[in-house]
Amino acid sequence: MSSVLVIYSWPRLWSMGTGRGSPDFYHSLLALTRTSDEVRLVCPRDKEMSIAGQVPPGVKVSSFSWPRLPLVPAPRGPRAIRVAVFCLNWPVRMLNFLSFNISASRTAHRECESLERLALVSAHGFMGARAAASLAARFDVPLTVRLFGVSL
Repeated sequence: MSSVLVIYSWPRLWSMGTGRGSPDFYHSLLALTRTSDEVRLVCPRDKEMSIAGQVPPGVKVSSFSWPRLPLVPAPRGPRAIRVAVFCLNWPVRMLNFLSFNISASRTAHRECESLERLALVSAHGFMGARAAASLAARFDVPLTVRLFGVSL
């Protein structure tokens, strides 16, 4: 029995509401359900909507909450002020990245412990890539990472 664990970086599957927006990730999950015995999806929890009703049949969802610090909004005005705000936000972005990966790693590790045979770890988006890489190395399985244009 082969299993795939997917770490998704966003709390919603569809960017424009259920069934609307880019179907890329939905089709990726659908393809994985056709080629694997079990697909587990680890993603951040959304307070407003559960992602569980948006995934294809056969995908088990485990969501997690993570402490996300707010960023200082980018002001209008002189370039020097905008650069200063960007520099102030940088450590906050790094803390958010770290807290996301710790939470994702813990949840994904719990999921992997209950799997009979993990065959692949996949990450969609840069936020979950570090957690997926450490998990793939720990369980000695292949890793795939899909980065999107806004992440590069």
